[in-house]
Amino acid sequence: MLHWISPVHAAAIPSLVSRRTRESGTVTSAIRSTWRSPSDTATILLIIGGDVIARALAQLAGPQLVPVAFSFGWVAYAFATLANISGDGRLLPPPDYDVKLFNPASGISRDNRSWVLGRLVRDMEGPLEPGIGISLSIHLVTSGGPPTFDFWYYLGFAVMLGQLGLATIPWILYGDWSILMLTASGIILCLLTGSLPQWKLEKFQARLLSSRGKGKVVALTVGNGSRHVFVIVDPGRGMDLEDLASGQSPLLRQQPKRWISMRARTQIACGILAFLWMVFLITWTSVDTNPWFVVAIGGSGMLHNVLVAGVKRKPSASGIHIKLVDSISRTKTMHGLMDAEMDYPGLGEVLLDEFFPTAHLRENEELWWKGDRAPYDSARPQASLVKRSNTADAEQARQEYAIIVKRKPNEVPSQPAVISPSSSPPLANTSFH
Repeated sequence: MLHWISPVHAAAIPSLVSRRTRESGTVTSAIRSTWRSPSDTATILLIIGGDVIARALAQLAGPQLVPVAFSFGWVAYAFATLANISGDGRLLPPPDYDVKLFNPASGISRDNRSWVLGRLVRDMEGPLEPGIGISLSIHLVTSGGPPTFDFWYYLGFAVMLGQLGLATIPWILYGDWSILMLTASGIILCLLTGSLPQWKLEKFQARLLSSRGKGKVVALTVGNGSRHVFVIVDPGRGMDLEDLASGQSPLLRQQPKRWISMRARTQIACGILAFLWMVFLITWTSVDTNPWFVVAIGGSGMLHNVLVAGVKRKPSASGIHIKLVDSISRTKTMHGLMDAEMDYPGLGEVLLDEFFPTAHLRENEELWWKGDRAPYDSARPQASLVKRSNTADAEQARQEYAIIVKRKPNEVPSQPAVISPSSSPPLANTSFH
């Protein structure tokens, strides 16, 4: 079959086969060597995943100690932060969930620029009963205390202790203390990064309503097409959420007169930390013994940070202490806004343009919103008329709302019908309160 091959080419075949065999053996050996001692891989992993670190820090920032575990990605994050702080002056990432804020008292709406409010709405949203067109949940602020420490906060310290425990194993078994030294150094750098004072100032950049002696009502929603609206009634106990939503740049914040500004101090601190992380990376590359312990330590921290960056948390963990007191759930969005307007005057009106542009309202709908409600209410199906909630909490919320917006609740339709709970279900996501 090989009669067409010249003698010269035929003689070269054994050498080519031998060469390919050697190359195949070299590749196999390289793969085997990498899995036996992945020291180079661990070094590469250290410079990826900085965006996860940023979101994890934003989630837990606020307390003096922020337990974001040592993991792969910290070096990349340190230099990205240095660039950000030298530019717009921000440590916090922009909100990753689009939210709009409405003020029923003033009729003003604005796009949210706060990480806290974006995550608040994302975490409070939940599944609704089939057929529900809109659900307006009314929440009352109970206090203005600091953020509470939840499971995810304490888990960070547990992971750090576990990392130190893993790092002691090669020291005990083989006398290799370098991994313990590097792990402890990395954890210290993580804690120093999270303890920068600007984290708290930037995350909770809002005036306190208690210091101003006034209350405020805001409605939060993703916007047209969303089935959730979260109304927060604050009699004057917590933060001004409208202030918080503005997301004022640290560059515009008025600071006490000092010889060095907060921004300059943060820039200097971030520069020093970036330099220390670079020293850490160079030192890390010198570790070529027991590399699987290094991978396990960094991998456990990365798993923790990924979970923290995306996990749903209670509102109190972000310093917003609220409880659910009332819920208006309707199959038709227009009916939900109308019923909200009856119990909480101004609320349905401020949301109307978002969900129903006034140019597209029907004639009887326009009359209803102008005050002539009888024609629309008389034609409305009886099954859609629901009695308002008369619980003590709901009554308190309506009273506080009326005081803040300076408008009394309207009279309910003349012949409301009580419908089954399945037609007007409470907000499904009540586990937060």
